Amino acid sequence: MLLIALSRKLRHGLWAVLAASLCFGCSQSAHAIPPLKTGAVPGQWTEDYDAALALAKEKQLPIMLYFTGGGWCPGCIQMESNVFTKAGWTEFAQDSLVLVALDFPAQEQPVKTPVLERNIGFATKYQVESFPTFVVLSEDAQNELGRVPQDYYPDPASFIKATRTVLRRSLHGVAAMAKVLPEAAITRYREQLAKLQQSRVELRAWMATEPAVNPENNQKYSTAMELQATCEKALREIEVDYVATALPAEKAADYRKAYAELVAAEQVLETWLRTAPDPEVEANRAKYRELAKPVGEKQAAMQAFE
Repeated sequence: MLLIALSRKLRHGLWAVLAASLCFGCSQSAHAIPPLKTGAVPGQWTEDYDAALALAKEKQLPIMLYFTGGGWCPGCIQMESNVFTKAGWTEFAQDSLVLVALDFPAQEQPVKTPVLERNIGFATKYQVESFPTFVVLSEDAQNELGRVPQDYYPDPASFIKATRTVLRRSLHGVAAMAKVLPEAAITRYREQLAKLQQSRVELRAWMATEPAVNPENNQKYSTAMELQATCEKALREIEVDYVATALPAEKAADYRKAYAELVAAEQVLETWLRTAPDPEVEANRAKYRELAKPVGEKQAAMQAFE
């Protein structure tokens, strides 16, 4: 695995340890509301990806892929209990998303069905390394719009708020921003979004070839990740401007300050992760919690304004 990919793997591995500890002792039941086996209906989870894609194109709605170990994953069980079984989530989702559940049974159930094989393919394609993971795709599924952060969501409102942030990059989201922001800003936003999405597609295709681990390929990977980071920075800055336009001047200033502090906290965490600390060492897990805490606090501070 390439060096920077190791850093990402560490981040997911540490999350898995922390999430498991948060939900230790959760009931290991099946899905609270079983997904549809065939067909797709707005506001309901389905395992039928083809039907979901057709519905997304018809309704011009983004697709949310929910990578889950529904019967054994504590974090997934918690999400279903706190969010997906509640009316507030259903009311939001039926107008905003097409929902696809990609389930991964416990290892004690080794039967590999065509659906499971397909799910494994999606997990490989989108480099999913822990559950639950929420990947949001464009209306035609050609591009990844983003991921809802892996976090503790106590109710539908908290998860909906985090999801809305990702949906700003959908067709409807960009159209809403275009009504408020200057034309030059929207033009730049669309350019940076297209560049980011193209880079993701190219990198994903290249990684699927399992390139050899050598300095040249390490550099190629690093260059792609740096390009994506630059695009993300530009997109987030414009999104901050969009949110700030709806706030009173004083609150807008506080919101921008919270964003600057978030960026600084993220940079500290990312710098440490690039040293590839061993996630099996308790001192490193403690360090991760220490550095991740201000990131979460600043994210919450920003969301409070939105």
